[in-house]
Amino acid sequence: MTHLNVLSYNIQVGIPSTSLSDYLLSSWLHMLPGEKRHRNLRQIAQILKHYDLVGLQEADAGSYRSNQINLVENLAKQAGFLHWRVQKNRHIGTIKKPVAAHSNGLLSRSRILDYQHHPLPGPIAGRGVILASIDFCGIHLTVAIVHLSLGKKSRQAQLDFLFELLKPYPDCLLMGDFNESAENLYKHELLKSGGFYLPGCPHTYPSWFPVRSIDHILVKGSLKVAEYQALPWRLSDHLPVSLKLTLK
Repeated sequence: MTHLNVLSYNIQVGIPSTSLSDYLLSSWLHMLPGEKRHRNLRQIAQILKHYDLVGLQEADAGSYRSNQINLVENLAKQAGFLHWRVQKNRHIGTIKKPVAAHSNGLLSRSRILDYQHHPLPGPIAGRGVILASIDFCGIHLTVAIVHLSLGKKSRQAQLDFLFELLKPYPDCLLMGDFNESAENLYKHELLKSGGFYLPGCPHTYPSWFPVRSIDHILVKGSLKVAEYQALPWRLSDHLPVSLKLTLK
């Protein structure tokens, strides 16, 4: 029997958060470089080694605060992934010399056959979706990675966009930080008529006392879910979500 181990993780640009006070005490890391970030990323990489497919949110594509290091590429190398993609969504500062470069990321053990990136609708630019096709053990899988907006109207427009974008793809995973409860997702067409289902709704935020279910992996098609859970790793302000699929 073959399994595919999948992880979705909002890594908060590598900033460790174990309590509410860390939002204040570590807030400078959102704009400035620091070894604390890279120590934490090394711990995250050790976890990622156990997975075949990883979707990252709140990564950095290389900027002043990350010491010009592309965090997606860095984690891919540390965790032994040969295939990766980064989606640059928003710069703070100039494009040539950004202070921050907000990004989504994809890490894969198998070759990425096709890759697209699409901007998501919203009044403020800077949100996007990674769309990739990957072959795992002869199964053609479509993977979408998102980080949706905080505003309710923007999120609704983004979910509507994803509903239309992902219609043509039979076996699909849609993962990320939705900033949306499972309860509200069940009311959207993605789950009502779009073929997606949510294997569970574990609480993921905040990591030190999780009371909100806002990080999800949605499944579509013939994919069989063996396990689905949030993992108790407090290396970000979000807990990661882990999914095990049975392929054969």
